[in-house]
Formats: sequence, structure tokens, C-alpha cells
Amino acid sequence: MKILDACCGSKLFWFDKDNSFATYMDIREESYEICGKKVNVKPDVVADFRDMPFDDNTYDLVVFDPPHLKWAGQKSIMKAQYGQLDREHWPEDIKRGMEECLRVLKPTGTLIFKWNENQVKLKEVLKAIEPISPLFGNRRSETHWLVFMKEEYPMKQFYVTYLNLNNKICGDYIAAYDLRDAELSAKNIQGLSRIIDVKEVAG
Repeated sequence: MKILDACCGSKLFWFDKDNSFATYMDIREESYEICGKKVNVKPDVVADFRDMPFDDNTYDLVVFDPPHLKWAGQKSIMKAQYGQLDREHWPEDIKRGMEECLRVLKPTGTLIFKWNENQVKLKEVLKAIEPISPLFGNRRSETHWLVFMKEEYPMKQFYVTYLNLNNKICGDYIAAYDLRDAELSAKNIQGLSRIIDVKEVAG
């Protein structure tokens, strides 16, 4: 059994904070005291959940508890414990994180997603990660636990027309889940200056 906690933070919801089956990952490693409380972030692996340093199909279970706050005081205990979302790009960040969690998950493996909708409603998150959707979870509390299972989501072919760094119009094919995903992926084209158009290729 191999478990990944992709945003472990201080491991607040873990009963066994040194579980031998688990790999604890976080983007930060730090230990300090704030507002009379200790913040102790000591992951096994320091990495970004949008770009995980693991092979495909590695883990039986993945836990994804990303930051859920768009607004938090710079020296607040909430930001220290839970981190903070990028106010503009959080939908893309969460979707990329979900895709990475599913990539490193074994076929038919389970993904547990935790979200508190104090500032961002769950329905906004579910919209951002489409076509990925949960099997089941609780709906009535402010903190939600959702269960996903790895399955293959069909990818589509898109053609990107763009301006390169020499101001020449170029084109390239990319595979993506949907138009929004294609537009995000297109930003990583080498030598890109500006995207002109992204269209799905029929057939």
C-alpha cells in the first residue's frame, strides 16, 4: 500500500503523522510559532502539487487538501496552517493539481479531496476541474470530503495558432481534455509570444 498526501502541511487531520505507508509532500518546509500555536511543516518531499516528481501510476491512495483561502492575513494562523490560493489563477491551479493526483494514482485507485468553502464555493471548484467529477461525498457541511476514482478521461486534439518570439505566425497540435485545458497547455509551447487561436480538430 502506497499513500500520497499531496499538500500535507502540518498533517492536521492525520491520526498517525508518521504513517509508514504514506509519502508526505508540501511546497514548503518550515517550523515556527505564530499566535501561540506551533506550525510544523516537515514533508518527506518538497514539491509543487501542479508538477509532482513521481512516476505515473505510483500510489494506491492520494489525499489532496490544497489551500482554500483567497484572502488571509499575511501573519495569520490560517495562512500559516493552510496556505493561500492565487486569487486570479486558482481554478487552473486546482485543476492541474487534480490532474497530477490522478496521473500518479494507480488505475482504479482512490483520490480523497478535501475542500472548505468558506471563501470559494464547492460548486466553483467542481466547475473548475471538469470533466473530472467525484463519485460521492458530503454536501451539507462547510468542509467537504469527496471521493474520486481514477478512470480514463478522453482527450481531444486541438490546433493552436500563435505568434512566436520572431513575430512569425506558427501552428501546433496539442492534446487536451477541453478547450480551457487546451488554452492552458498552449501557454507552455516553446517560443510562444502570443496565442492567436485555439480550435478543436474534428475526428
